[in-house]
Amino acid sequence: MPKINEPNKRAPDIAFSLKIHCILWRGHQLAALKHVPT
Repeated sequence: MPKINEPNKRAPDIAFSLKIHCILWRGHQLAALKHVPT
């Protein structure tokens, strides 16, 4: 049973990490766009 539960616990962590990565990447892009003079 523990072997079956491990992947289930890891999957949400991976998804959460990807969400954070996307949010940080978008924030970085927006910040870069703001610094560029228009």
